[in-house]
Amino acid sequence: MASGTAPHRKQQASAKAWSGAATSKWEWVSAGLGLLLVLGAVSYLGFKALTTDPFVPAVTLTHLGTEQTAGGHVVRFRARNSSAATAAALTISGELYDGSTLIETSEVTLDYLPPRAERQGGLIFQNDPSAHDLRLEPRGYVDP
Repeated sequence: MASGTAPHRKQQASAKAWSGAATSKWEWVSAGLGLLLVLGAVSYLGFKALTTDPFVPAVTLTHLGTEQTAGGHVVRFRARNSSAATAAALTISGELYDGSTLIETSEVTLDYLPPRAERQGGLIFQNDPSAHDLRLEPRGYVDP
């Protein structure tokens, strides 16, 4: 007799578990909105990936000033990237000229210059940059 009642109890328990499992309309609305947001984000990213031309960094340098220190003369600069591309391992070169004669060169590497961002740094010279023609130039970068 105990074995005859067990299947009947399982059916009742199963019926009770499923009786409250109906999905409300608000759950369907929430699921639909979530699906629309995910599909919209994936569509946007796919569109941008397919239609955006590759960019190269557009780096401009600005001389911010020169300070004399115990180690030499520090030329402070600002590197600004005005493009949508990132420059990694960006090499900045500074050269001191006396007329057409190169007096001294100094280089520094910026690890990372993100799109539409700026970083500051310094180049160290033994000669006084104010007594010479200072030229600052970006020399190279790698794609991250």
